Amino acid sequence: MTAQELKTGEISVEWSEDFHDIVRLINEKWQRDPPKIPEGPSKIDKNTGLLLKGTLVRTKLLEPISVLGKKIHGKFRTGDIKWNPKVYIIKKLILSPEQLPTYLLDGSHGRLGVSRCAYTRKELQVIPINKKPPSDSVIRGQPERYVPEKILNHHTRNGQLQYLIKWERYLEDEST
Repeated sequence: MTAQELKTGEISVEWSEDFHDIVRLINEKWQRDPPKIPEGPSKIDKNTGLLLKGTLVRTKLLEPISVLGKKIHGKFRTGDIKWNPKVYIIKKLILSPEQLPTYLLDGSHGRLGVSRCAYTRKELQVIPINKKPPSDSVIRGQPERYVPEKILNHHTRNGQLQYLIKWERYLEDEST
């Protein structure tokens, strides 16, 4: 084509006549069967323990974080937290053919108010109903930082915002 254009000084368009034949041959060579839609029962057997809707769970972390929730660089180490401290509730159970059961957790996505992705049983840690947080006896001395649980009230005094905060591990009477 380029040689012909150099010799004649005109733009070569003869190749466009062969274009449709080339596309047809490539399509025939690269023809793929569409993926098969799985049929049959989902992968549930006697040993598969299904989690019920409303079960309290934690999700497995993809990256290590510190106790205070800050990201730690690198891989998981022996003493790192492996499960997200935030507690979620199972909203929906999804059973699909040829796949493990998956679970949607509470979140802010869509009109159902669920998480963006579904989790398998291995990615969830079930929290027992009677599970209590560790007692205060595990703390040595007076802590330097206090973790807020929730804001109970707020108001403006002398142009300055003031908040009434309930602290974790303290009674509501001891809020400041």
